[in-house]
Amino acid sequence: MTTINKYINLVLFLLLTASTNSFLLRNSTQIHTYIVHVQNPTGTKLLHDTDRENFHESFLPNATLYSGEPRLIYSYRDVISGFAARLTAEEVQAMESIDGFVHAQPDDRLSLATTYSPKFLGFSRWEEDGLWVDSSYGQGVIIGVIDGGIDPAHPSFNDNGSIPPPPAKWKGKCGFRQPSSCNKKLIGAISFRVFPGYKNQEHRSCNNASFDSLNLRGKVVACKAEGIKNIEMGKFVAKAGGVAMVVMNPFYLGSTTFSEPHFLPSAHLRYADAMKVLSYLESNSTPTATIEFDGTNFGARPSPAVATFSSRGPSLINGGILKPDVIAPGANILSSWPTSSSSSAFNFLSGTSIATPHIAGIAALLRKNHPKWSPAAIKSAIMTTADRKDLEGNPIADEYNMCKGSVFALGSGQVNPSAANDPGLVYDIQPRQYYTRYLCSLGFTSKQLKVIAQHQGQRIIKKSTIEANNN
Repeated sequence: MTTINKYINLVLFLLLTASTNSFLLRNSTQIHTYIVHVQNPTGTKLLHDTDRENFHESFLPNATLYSGEPRLIYSYRDVISGFAARLTAEEVQAMESIDGFVHAQPDDRLSLATTYSPKFLGFSRWEEDGLWVDSSYGQGVIIGVIDGGIDPAHPSFNDNGSIPPPPAKWKGKCGFRQPSSCNKKLIGAISFRVFPGYKNQEHRSCNNASFDSLNLRGKVVACKAEGIKNIEMGKFVAKAGGVAMVVMNPFYLGSTTFSEPHFLPSAHLRYADAMKVLSYLESNSTPTATIEFDGTNFGARPSPAVATFSSRGPSLINGGILKPDVIAPGANILSSWPTSSSSSAFNFLSGTSIATPHIAGIAALLRKNHPKWSPAAIKSAIMTTADRKDLEGNPIADEYNMCKGSVFALGSGQVNPSAANDPGLVYDIQPRQYYTRYLCSLGFTSKQLKVIAQHQGQRIIKKSTIEANNN
């Protein structure tokens, strides 16, 4: 991909696991959307969009479908050499014989894989040695976010009239229905189709069917945190007459609990405490319970710790690659929330969608301070300076069992932004050389390597490497 005003370097790795012949498993005469990779013509430059579109249309059986819709949907310019088009599986197979064709992939719909943290990470708005101040708050750096969507009207995206215009070479577009939704802070947006998502099914926990024959009036109900959202369980408990709820973690949820806006007075217990409650219930014929609010307590310990839902290694594709790379705050983070679905503009959220913005922001600040660093150098600085001990000097624990976290849970450790700004030593890499060799070791064909590495018109020499060399 091209560099936008020297501010963005984005490397996309596409793992191709099926050949074009797999398309025959689909209805061979049904129209689908395909992403088609092709080699640019040798000796000819595609100077204008119309030149590129005309070249791409030369691969198609005709310009329009019987319905009158154009076959060509989009001609890619930067990310890949290719186009998106409406085709049948038979037409794709026939296209394979055309000179310059590389690969075609169905455009399938995919579902999304999903506290106050700046001070915790060592950022400081006022101290002179803080990374925020030292990097001029990342001024001029553009961050691209791929996620489930945003609310442009949210106050978090207000530029407050104090942010300078985007770089002159910025060519992005504002894809909102109202272009005025973009400003100097939210400078562009584009939408994609997404799978509607998983719908809840019946569960053994406190669901609606669990209380059909029970009278819970005035009762405090103990529910297992499993299957459906804890907030929904509270609504079912209230519908059955319950006045409060105790959410108890099963073994696999360990010590990770969540800050949630419950419908009823509720307490969320880690597994060890839940076992004590169950023991009490089994040993007492008339158990009682009281939930009292003892105020908001700050400085919980141990911290940081690896949440039970955090992704763990090793890599499922190749065990030689150590994963994860690093951990970042991603549990019970107070974050912006769409005002269209709630009366509050903020909500507590947990997951990868919360951890990754921290890393993206840190990378932007490092890029501002070190404009010549490559993406690999920034990654190296973050990983080699990460913390492996918590705030009390103990090894970072895994909340799955509250034991010392393994390398497959921690990766390099908890990100330390200030240390990453002055790492002392960074490890750089030549992506085309090392990553191509790595893909060769996984059995990728020359055609697939052309799609990934974008060696237009060049012969790819297949040479393998040991996977561990890429760590």
